[in-house]
Amino acid sequence: MENFNSFETGQVSYVINHEDVLEFARHIYREIRREFVSQKDEENQQTFVGIVATCKMLDISRSTLWRWVGQGYIKSYGAGKRKKFRVSEILKLKEERSA
Repeated sequence: MENFNSFETGQVSYVINHEDVLEFARHIYREIRREFVSQKDEENQQTFVGIVATCKMLDISRSTLWRWVGQGYIKSYGAGKRKKFRVSEILKLKEERSA
């Protein structure tokens, strides 16, 4: 085996060859890919509900909901009258309000 790099620290000597570097790079790639795929899965599995359900979950009126949307307190998704809200964001907001 051909040495890629060799160095010493105190009484310990390290020898790193190209196979070690490739193995490490593959390991890092797999870890990053696994984390990225996991984040994408979470984003894609978000559950959305409509205006009425959102108001019921938060125990607020429609006018309060639209005021909160305008103030950026909660984010709406969709266009026109077909607005949807993420359940995860509703639950987080509900928890913050009860604290």
